[in-house]
Amino acid sequence: MENEIPGSWDSLEGVLQPFESPDVLGHEDVCHTLARAHATGRLHHAWLLSGPRGIGKATLAYQFAGHLQRYPEAANAPQGLTPADDTTAGMIRRGAHPNLLTASRPWNAKDKKFMTRLTVDEVRHINAFLRSTTAMGGWRTVIVDSADDMNTSAANALLKILEEPPSQTVFFILAHSPRGLLPTLRSRCQTMSLKPLADDVLRRVISRQPVMEGVEDTAMDKWIALCGGSARRALELAQGEVAAMVGEFFDLVEEKQADWQKIHRLGAALAPAAKAQDYQLFIDLVFDRLAAVTRSQALNDQVPMARLASYCDVWDKVRADHEKAVYWNLDRKQVILGLYSDLRRV
Repeated sequence: MENEIPGSWDSLEGVLQPFESPDVLGHEDVCHTLARAHATGRLHHAWLLSGPRGIGKATLAYQFAGHLQRYPEAANAPQGLTPADDTTAGMIRRGAHPNLLTASRPWNAKDKKFMTRLTVDEVRHINAFLRSTTAMGGWRTVIVDSADDMNTSAANALLKILEEPPSQTVFFILAHSPRGLLPTLRSRCQTMSLKPLADDVLRRVISRQPVMEGVEDTAMDKWIALCGGSARRALELAQGEVAAMVGEFFDLVEEKQADWQKIHRLGAALAPAAKAQDYQLFIDLVFDRLAAVTRSQALNDQVPMARLASYCDVWDKVRADHEKAVYWNLDRKQVILGLYSDLRRV
C-alpha cells in the first residue's frame, strides 16, 4: 500500500482518477448531508456509499476528506462542499496526504499485476494508520474502495475496526452492491445511496476527461445512451469495442443454429487477464440487456410466467458463475459460453 497511488488498479488511460477530480458532480444532496452532519457536530464515524460502479462514490469520498482537512472545527465548517485547488487538494492528488488512507486491491510485485481481491493484509494497514499521530491535527479519513472486493477475512477485520472507532476518524466504505456485505458491517455504517448520473451531468463529467478532447457530441450521445448513468462505463465504451461485442453476442444467441466457433472466438477475446475490465463491462452490458428484455416481456400478457422465470433463472446462474470466476480467478471464457448456452435454451 505504501508509495501506491490509491485506486490505481482500475485506472483508465486519459481519464482523471477520483482523487484527481476537481469536484463532485450530480450528488449535491449527499454532499450537503455530509457537510451538514460535520457542521452540526453529528458526523457519523462510518458511511457506506452505495451505488453502481463509476457514478462518483470515490470522488465524493476524496472531496469530503479534503473538506475535513480544511475545516477540522465543526463550528467553522460550511454546510456544503466547495471545490478548492489548494495545498490539501494537491497532496490528495499525489496520494501524499498523511491524514488520508485508501484500502484497495494491492499490487502483487511478484506477478506484476493487481490482485483480484482486497485482502486482510490491506485492512490491517488501517490499524497501523490509526495508531499513528494525526498529522497537522484534525481528522483522519479511511476510504475502502471497494468493499465488494473484500474477502471474508478482510471484511471481518474491517468490522472489528469499526466496532471500536477512534475519535476524529471517518470511514467511507464504497460498495457497488451492498447486499453482498456482511449485515453486521452494514449495521455499523450510515448508508447513503448514490443514484446514477443524469445525462446532462454525464456529459459534463466525460467531456472534461483528457481522452475526450475533440470527440464529437454525437459520439458521446451514443455512449451515454448505453452507460446506465455511469461515467466510467461511458468512458470504457469510448475506449473499446465492447458494445459491438455485446451486439455480436446477442446476434449469435438469436440465430437459428448455434455457432460455437464464433462464440468461442468472442469468449477467448475477453478471457485474458489483461482484458479484465473489458470482460466486466461486457457482463454488465449483457445483464442490462437481459433486464430490459425481461421487463419488456413482463408487460406482455401473452408471455407465460414460465418464460419470465427462465430469464430470472439465467440471471441468477450467470451472476453466480461470474462472481465465482472473479473470486477464484477462473476461466472467464467458460462464463460466456455458459451464458450463451443458457440463453439459447430460453
